[in-house]
Amino acid sequence: MSKRPVTILSLTLLLTIGLVDAATQTQPPSTDVFVADLRHRDGRLAFESPLNITNRDGYDNQPYFLPDGDGLLFTSIRDGSLPDIYRYKLSDKSTAQMTRTAEG
Repeated sequence: MSKRPVTILSLTLLLTIGLVDAATQTQPPSTDVFVADLRHRDGRLAFESPLNITNRDGYDNQPYFLPDGDGLLFTSIRDGSLPDIYRYKLSDKSTAQMTRTAEG
């Protein structure tokens, strides 16, 4: 397995944040996906400029960074429907639906 060398100190870090009460939850929890710059300063790592890319009520989770470095995929449940895959493009901050799961 080959490793790609990291040539810059600024990396994009992905965080998924959500609060869950599993005992009373019937729907998936409301979660959001964040991206942030990760910087190395004075021997420590720091998160800078966090951005909530799914700022809405509902389930947004399971992020996956794309190999091209300009986007990520994530799972989202919108309007009470089934989960679908969405793509977030880092270069222009756009979101596009990639799949449309049919009911039944």
